[in-house]
Amino acid sequence: MIPMLLCGGFKPYGVILLCPIFFSLAHLNHFMEIYAKQNNRIKKDISASVVISSRKQQNVEEAAEKLRAKGIEVLTLVCHVSNNQQRKDLIQKTAQKIQSLFEEQQSHTAESTD
Repeated sequence: MIPMLLCGGFKPYGVILLCPIFFSLAHLNHFMEIYAKQNNRIKKDISASVVISSRKQQNVEEAAEKLRAKGIEVLTLVCHVSNNQQRKDLIQKTAQKIQSLFEEQQSHTAESTD
């Protein structure tokens, strides 16, 4: 992870900040997989949402079309690692997507407990 970020143009302080965030997201994804196995009702909602990023819009759309054809919800973003604003947008929009998944889950949980 660290060499990839450094080769991508991130400064060492940025890498120090981002590595724990990316590892936390990986752990969060693992937690969601375990939770989904225990609760099949939400498995589809969690496992069928992905974020795809590429520096070329055409690549993103081609990959997204294939996944959407299989019924998978896809968030597509253009991001070139050397573009600081695009990296920030990628992180922000991915975090918003994760937050919306949690909010959906909380509303489903609240409805099922009523």
